[in-house]
Amino acid sequence: MGIKDKTVESITAKFSALILPFGGRFQEKLSYRQILSKICEKENIEFDSNLKTSELE
Repeated sequence: MGIKDKTVESITAKFSALILPFGGRFQEKLSYRQILSKICEKENIEFDSNLKTSELE
């Protein structure tokens, strides 16, 4: 099963839905940068919040 819509917006929306906590349907979707931050937090990767998104990647 592949991703049919491969736009950045579509992929970001899918990741955001996966990361939101249970019942998070009423919360706003996460931005791409927020998703990257959550991944870093989950993996215990320290990062400077002043980094550009491309540097955070």
